[in-house]
Amino acid sequence: MSDTTGDAQDRYISIFEAARILRVSLERITWFIATGQISSIKNPRNKSDKLVSLRDVHRLRNSPHLLARQIIYALIDPLDNTVRYVGQTSEPQTRFLQHMNADSSNPAKDKWIRNLKKKGLQPRLEVLEGVDGPAEAVNDREWYWIEYFVSKGGKTSVSGGDLINLVRCCGKGSEIVVCLKGHG
Repeated sequence: MSDTTGDAQDRYISIFEAARILRVSLERITWFIATGQISSIKNPRNKSDKLVSLRDVHRLRNSPHLLARQIIYALIDPLDNTVRYVGQTSEPQTRFLQHMNADSSNPAKDKWIRNLKKKGLQPRLEVLEGVDGPAEAVNDREWYWIEYFVSKGGKTSVSGGDLINLVRCCGKGSEIVVCLKGHG
């Protein structure tokens, strides 16, 4: 159901309609609202419901990386704008909250987030790429971005540097290769 409430140059529609138009979950729509990708207002007919900007919904149709089934993302340190972690998710809002709870099998990441929280800060989640392929393609793209940031000077937790993804060393003769957990 559409509504013409709000900005005279914009129409507002239900979040359900927005999810249908964009072919994403309601959770993805709430993430778009939370990150300012879609503006919203309270439904004047039912204050507990939100209506979203149809103009913003149509603008997002031109952002396939945000609409893909899986998203490759980076957690950015607000103190120096460095990439500290690269991950993948189908629901960025839920995954971000999981990171913020700092209760994972990655002690370095958890410690970093706890230290930010003590300062009243939190990392920023930035979408690097959207992937609509099979799990193997998603994993390959995640690994691509990890390698990219390592090549730009972001070390890994193996060497005590900036990027804090879980890694393991895979011995290949005298060469040490950094592999994503589960790869190698």
